[in-house]
Amino acid sequence: MSHKYDRLAHAIEAVLTELPPTGLAPAALQKGGLGAVLLARHLGHELCNCDKGADARGPNGDQYEYKTSFVNRFTFNFGGPRIGPSIRHRLQRTHGSITGVYCAAIGPGGISRIAYCPTTAVLDDLQVRCEKSKANTLTAVYTFEAFLRLPTSVDLSGPGLHG
Repeated sequence: MSHKYDRLAHAIEAVLTELPPTGLAPAALQKGGLGAVLLARHLGHELCNCDKGADARGPNGDQYEYKTSFVNRFTFNFGGPRIGPSIRHRLQRTHGSITGVYCAAIGPGGISRIAYCPTTAVLDDLQVRCEKSKANTLTAVYTFEAFLRLPTSVDLSGPGLHG
């Protein structure tokens, strides 16, 4: 008997079959992993096989954080509770070796928009947002437009993107 998800399930199975030759673990497809694969290919980067730290590495060795979204919500989560090291110390610990952050909006057919911002400007804004937050956890959420308003943020959208 056929199921409405048959074609999609077969496509996912084919993707999982292609993971070992790339050196990526199946976990690479969790939490934004599908978008990260699309973004890394577009930028010519290599994904990092790790849960913490940089998401990708450029050809020159620079490390980057990726945020991808199907719903225009790019979330930075630094855990909680708000005890222990200062907010800036936490941000430096998690992003100190990262050169910059790429945000990519994903739509039908693939990436529809990409923005980039150097880490320093992102950390400055994240610190302000986290200090203003009343939440017990250190989390900040951006829309694509809000990310573009960061100082030194650049919209890299243009020809060659899908969506």
